[in-house]
Amino acid sequence: MLFGEEFQEIIELISNTLSAFTTTFFLVKDQKLVLVAHHSLSQWMRSPLAVDMADAGVLALALEKGSFVSSHVDRQAYEIPYYDSEEGIKAFMAVQVDGGKGLLCVDSKRSYSFTEKHQKLLQQFSSFLGRLLNRVRSLRPKLLESGKYLLLTEMVQRLVPPPSGFEELQAAFSQIVQEMGVEEAMVLLESNGAFTVALSHGSLSTERLHSDLSIQNTPWQKVWTTGDPLVVRDPRGVPYIVGLRKDACSSLLVVPMKGVSGMLGMASKDPRGLTVEVLDLATLLSTLLEMAVRELKGKPHRSMALNSLDFFRGLETALEEATFTGASVLLVGCRVKNLEDLDKKWGLKESEELLRELQDEFVRNLGAPVCLFRGHVLMGYKVHRDRKRLEAEGKAMEKNLPLNGSKAVVRVVWRLSSPSRRVKGEDLIMDMLRELHSTKGILGLR
Repeated sequence: MLFGEEFQEIIELISNTLSAFTTTFFLVKDQKLVLVAHHSLSQWMRSPLAVDMADAGVLALALEKGSFVSSHVDRQAYEIPYYDSEEGIKAFMAVQVDGGKGLLCVDSKRSYSFTEKHQKLLQQFSSFLGRLLNRVRSLRPKLLESGKYLLLTEMVQRLVPPPSGFEELQAAFSQIVQEMGVEEAMVLLESNGAFTVALSHGSLSTERLHSDLSIQNTPWQKVWTTGDPLVVRDPRGVPYIVGLRKDACSSLLVVPMKGVSGMLGMASKDPRGLTVEVLDLATLLSTLLEMAVRELKGKPHRSMALNSLDFFRGLETALEEATFTGASVLLVGCRVKNLEDLDKKWGLKESEELLRELQDEFVRNLGAPVCLFRGHVLMGYKVHRDRKRLEAEGKAMEKNLPLNGSKAVVRVVWRLSSPSRRVKGEDLIMDMLRELHSTKGILGLR
């Protein structure tokens, strides 16, 4: 973070001034205490550390009270969560920083180590840290005009308006990530429950460009499940891609790209290589990439149309995988009921153009794959973990697919699978075909 070295120097000064065994400085974030800086003589010190309030022991107590002092903390059986093993701590003292936005702690192996004078000194150090924190907050917007934040201009220049193709987008992505000083980066896009490496930078990532990638048992899976950004720093290494030894990096961040159903990830061999500033930039970059990818995916790709057999096999695979991932599958079908009348009125060319426009609408709404099933029924499917989102998309297609200004009578039906119940693709398709050819009103199985 900004002034990280300065915070560390202050903590070391506090340790020396108070003859502490360990001094720690925490910030409160999302109901967790995050270790920002520390100085310790212990070999069992846990760092990096982000501890939930429920597991914070004496730290949570001190934060709640505002200040806390104990000369015999060992007798009171208070848990000190920043040690991996018992250290025989006897004296402990802590005070809030900046009205509870942080916590400053010192401990000692000697009873009665901290006098009233020491308590006043710790309070003064706390006030100084609070002023420095406020300075950091006030400086961050100003840094938009200097230093690394000049990369914002670079991003906008390269990504607004969006590149006209994925090759140009790949070149822009690689250049931006290189300017950020990040070693490895890639964008994963999800389609039908599978993830594809769409953009990459760095040797590990580029090896997998355009290939499918499993996120199971990797930090990516947590981001995809929770929808929240993730930052991990571990000197022992964390899996960046698939958990192979050569993929292990000491710092990793992953940002969800909810607008296009994907994720942006970055990694570094240096535990401090991905700073808070890089995380801010990554979030902004992901937003611009969403715009670019959405623009490219929104362009009709007629090559996305499959034959009936390949479509059926793909649907079966998607339904089977969905039962393991907890996702749902939306299947949409439509038929032009008066196609023969339109052939007579418009001619074959105009009728085929209508089918092509409907196919393009399927691609825009569902992505690939799309199938002209048995020559006269359009079908497409989409996989996602958000069942309500798929339901809303099915309703929207049912309402909006009949094209404005067209004399075509278009019938749309949709089915939504349940992740808790195994459904056969053949049953879904046959049920949909019966409804598309029935003379009853339009129904969608909710």
